[in-house]
Amino acid sequence: MRTDISIDPGTTHTGVCIWNDGRPVVTITLSPPKQCIEYLDKLLWLKQKLEKVFEENGPITRIAVEKFQPFTQRPNMLAMMKCSATRGMILGIADNWCETVMEASKRTIKKGETAILAKDRGVTGSKDAMDAYQIGICAGFDRK
Repeated sequence: MRTDISIDPGTTHTGVCIWNDGRPVVTITLSPPKQCIEYLDKLLWLKQKLEKVFEENGPITRIAVEKFQPFTQRPNMLAMMKCSATRGMILGIADNWCETVMEASKRTIKKGETAILAKDRGVTGSKDAMDAYQIGICAGFDRK
């Protein structure tokens, strides 16, 4: 069985979609508990949870992480720095768990198309989990 994982990194919620043989099998939203007040605590909590997801679903063939797009409006620099740190941590640990680490841009498919495909395949989840599903489609994980 071929297992791929697509990830939508975030500072408060990180979406994950697990794919087996080109089919989405589960979506997950990882949200640090309220006890994680400092950003570093949130980042370390997320690292532990993602490694557990990787371990439970291995061996993993590919991991796709969202490729950030240039902002069309003035970004919140602190939020951008935190999101970049989250993404960097994910890319850093992903290499230990799979053969191929890749980036995928959500802009290669329209949000409406993702909703139609999700409904057709019975995929549900939070906004972040559905973004992870969309990243998996854009990375070529979907085998229809």
